[in-house]
Amino acid sequence: MKKNDNIFAGLPPVAVEYIRLVIKKMGYRRKVRQDVQAELAAHFEDALRDCNNEQEREQKAQKVIDAFGDAGLLAVLLRRAKKRCRPLWRTAIVRCFQAIGLIVLYVFICSTPLFIGKPTIRTSYLDLLNATIQRGSDPCENAQLYYDKAAQLLVEDSARITLLKTKWPGDFNDTERAALVKWLADNKPSLELLRQGIQKPLCWSIYDANLSEAAKQKLEEQNKQIKMVFVTKKSLTSRLVEMGGYDDSAKEAIIFNEMESSSKLRQLVYRMWYQTLYEAYTGDVNAAVADCITLHKFAQQKEGKGLLVEQLVGTAIDGVSTVNAFTIMEKTDVSPDGLLKLQKEFEQSLTLRRPVINFDGEKAAYLDIVQRCFTDDGKGDGRMLGHGLPLMAAGKESFWAKYLTMQFPSRRETLANIEEFYANAESRMKKTPWEMYKGGIVQNRDGVENLNNIVLLGILTPAYDRIGQLSWRLNCHCKAVITMAAILRYKKEKGAYPANLEELVIEKYLKELPIDPFSDKPLVYKKTDGNFILYGVGENFVDDGGEVFRDDKGKLKQFADKGDWVFWPIVK
Repeated sequence: MKKNDNIFAGLPPVAVEYIRLVIKKMGYRRKVRQDVQAELAAHFEDALRDCNNEQEREQKAQKVIDAFGDAGLLAVLLRRAKKRCRPLWRTAIVRCFQAIGLIVLYVFICSTPLFIGKPTIRTSYLDLLNATIQRGSDPCENAQLYYDKAAQLLVEDSARITLLKTKWPGDFNDTERAALVKWLADNKPSLELLRQGIQKPLCWSIYDANLSEAAKQKLEEQNKQIKMVFVTKKSLTSRLVEMGGYDDSAKEAIIFNEMESSSKLRQLVYRMWYQTLYEAYTGDVNAAVADCITLHKFAQQKEGKGLLVEQLVGTAIDGVSTVNAFTIMEKTDVSPDGLLKLQKEFEQSLTLRRPVINFDGEKAAYLDIVQRCFTDDGKGDGRMLGHGLPLMAAGKESFWAKYLTMQFPSRRETLANIEEFYANAESRMKKTPWEMYKGGIVQNRDGVENLNNIVLLGILTPAYDRIGQLSWRLNCHCKAVITMAAILRYKKEKGAYPANLEELVIEKYLKELPIDPFSDKPLVYKKTDGNFILYGVGENFVDDGGEVFRDDKGKLKQFADKGDWVFWPIVK
């Protein structure tokens, strides 16, 4: 501290030296030391007030110093006294900062192992996925070759046919109908390739992490246009691969290539959809039935293998084929032979169909993340690295509890958790919605609790449950198409509608009763005046008497979680 002549004025040198030594050894905040210095100086002044000369003042000051004792000990006592006198709020603040400092230090210590070491990339899961899907098959038997070529030959919808509110060509005006005819004629080569493709026994995509120059330019333009949206609304897949340390260019290439391919497939399906409707409208019913079956077979080729996004496109295509089938049966007079053909194709798909959703592609992505987020000891185990924290196991203990106690999962433990998760997910997918409901498993809610061994996998569980629900909805619709075709065949050949669905089985029009996966009972069939009604109970698992759900504006909500799913008569 700087000298303050005003404080020490009149004090003997021995007193000034002692006070300065005490203040020096005290080692506290400047303001407190200044206060203590002033207090000591005032104490000496009071003790020396009655002294008559300098010698007496010097002797008296020495006696006071002797009474105080050692300067270092006095400094310690003064510092403690000042701390005890410190305001409570100041003490609380100091303690808080001390606690924060300890926590930061502890977290740093806990985190240190996460940043020591590096992963070893031993397996290309992209190549492994491609090999698993192809399974050594002859590339000439791959229908995807036809679909890729068909996509290249697609002609744009310049007349915006697909944006029209009505889909039935009979409701078009002359201009719209002429545009539709031209558009379908322009896309005839693509549609013919689609028809040829379904004749092939196999279909698989080759997933590629490389981009063509044209694709690179298109991706760059897209990223510029949606930069802000992309930052705030990245897909879950993008986030997962980022967390896993994927190379950004490879990540974007895989996603972009698959999305581009799926987009082309959807465009191809739209054209075949309208081709089917136009054939039905013009009276070429046999061609309409054949192309409806084409869409159905096309969907089956895309389901049950590969990346999840591709399988969902296949599910959507199958949905289009069922809608087409209902439209053809409603709008045209299909012959018994045509109905039988339609029925057999849908029956065969239900009999031979592999699982609509397969998780091999999703699991491969997670296994690749693991090898990039853990060290590898060469024996199937390893230690977690920093960017592997999203793979932290979560159970009864919270994420942070495990983190702060340094309970990082090993590589072997994480792999076991992933295998268990997807085994449970596949088992769950096989259960009908009614079995889930009766078992007390409420989809999209308790999935996290039932399947969550890893933080990120727990996030996916509700989405997987919903995908399973959609696949069972499709199953219900396929059964409705089969039942509809059987009822109409019976009517054409017997002259009246059957009394019940059991009669269709007895008369060999149906192989078995169509069981609604949302009720575990046959679809509901009731004869009406000159017609009939066919429906399923829908996602609320309750028979609402064939009443559909409409919103406040009276708009039909066919697949809401309320009301029944009425297949016939078609509700507008």
